[in-house]
Amino acid sequence: MKTKHLIILSFCILFTFNACQNLTDILPTELTEAEIVDGLKSALTVGADSSVANTSKVNGYLQDEVIKLLLPTEAQGVITSLRSSIAGESIYQYSIKTLEDSVITSLNRSAEDAAVLAKPILINAITNITIADGKKILFDGIDTAATNYLRINTFSSLKTAFSPKIDASLNKALFARFSANYYWSAFTTGYNTVANSPANFLLNLKPLKTQSLGSYATERALEGLFVKIKAEEISIRKDPTARVTDILVKVFGKLDK
Repeated sequence: MKTKHLIILSFCILFTFNACQNLTDILPTELTEAEIVDGLKSALTVGADSSVANTSKVNGYLQDEVIKLLLPTEAQGVITSLRSSIAGESIYQYSIKTLEDSVITSLNRSAEDAAVLAKPILINAITNITIADGKKILFDGIDTAATNYLRINTFSSLKTAFSPKIDASLNKALFARFSANYYWSAFTTGYNTVANSPANFLLNLKPLKTQSLGSYATERALEGLFVKIKAEEISIRKDPTARVTDILVKVFGKLDK
């Protein structure tokens, strides 16, 4: 937005806010309220489509270092501590590494399995965007305002949809006919038994608080999904080549000026 538009917008906010109730008062004159909201909805739809397609494919999470799910931080700390000694490193390499890799793969596969469920929930929220929503999203000066809107309006529903799908994936057998949920439960139960025992004064272990691998994976999967949606939004706002529909070109092209 060039200087003259910033001046007009600032004047409206500071001095005549009541006269700027309509979105047309602060838009480039060639755009209508309907067009600007259609452009916003189109941008979010493109972002949602791309993000869901990329995260729901095989290795969509596992091979993306930005959103890849690792073991809960507490467990990573235990493993790091174990590997700090020569003996501990040997135990890790021969007894734990394969299991760790398998559980991490299972975590990411569960996220990939669930990601496809996000699209209808996201599209429903996009469809319900009003002119008032659009005004706030486009002109509050935040490059991720649309993503923030979607997060606020969909996170709870997405969590409800993802949770059973992720749990089902984590209950699939890995090797030796046991699942990621089984191994995690056995690990946390055994570890916490020692950590909560009188003998712990010799080891100074802190009990693990992450009891549900499914809840952890659901939260991390959703965080990763919104990381991707945010990247799509920023790209559409800043990169003309990312505007793949006519309405995106028209709306965001005018807002660039």
